[in-house]
Amino acid sequence: MLATHLMEVIRRHADKLLGRQEVQQLLENLKKEYPAVVEELVPEQLSLGAIQKVLQNLLREGIPIRDLVTILETLADYAGMTKNVEVLTEYARYSLAETIAKLYKDEDEIIRAITLDPQIERTITTSLQKQKQVQENLGLSPAVIQMIYRSVGENVQQALSMGYHPVIICSPTIRAYFKRLIESQFPDVAVLSFGELPPDIQIESIGKVRIHNED
Repeated sequence: MLATHLMEVIRRHADKLLGRQEVQQLLENLKKEYPAVVEELVPEQLSLGAIQKVLQNLLREGIPIRDLVTILETLADYAGMTKNVEVLTEYARYSLAETIAKLYKDEDEIIRAITLDPQIERTITTSLQKQKQVQENLGLSPAVIQMIYRSVGENVQQALSMGYHPVIICSPTIRAYFKRLIESQFPDVAVLSFGELPPDIQIESIGKVRIHNED
């Protein structure tokens, strides 16, 4: 029991344990077998610190980084287009579609997930488009945020009562923002996007997050 608890603590805080020295060691080990992958990316396209932040972002949401070759190749593909760590993290997630699917599909090869009402998707998208810099509350009113929290909470309890790990699936454009919005209240809820799952994966909706009116 103690060993299990220790592994769970390590898993939950893996992102905080991954410092620059650890990332440097990972790259050096990888370079022995895949020198071109590492040399193309570091330091010409991305700094060690930027790679660390991408890996930390993945670990923070429970995404394994064992397939480091795929992650680094993806970063090399997109680093010429953007240096935004959050955007690069989303691209890395897309490249790990099979890994993400394995984390959340059940023995029937189905992901049982909570979806978002289109009204919420539109509300968040419209709010983000109006902002020059993304706010922590995404520019949503306290009333709308509380309605979202209430609905997420109800759906999470329903998922747990059915024996499923709570997973919310939404559009790629708002995935990272929605995760950030609910993370403080629901840290264990996985937020995925349709774009980061394999096209052949079957998704079954077991609930929907809704807001009934907007402030």
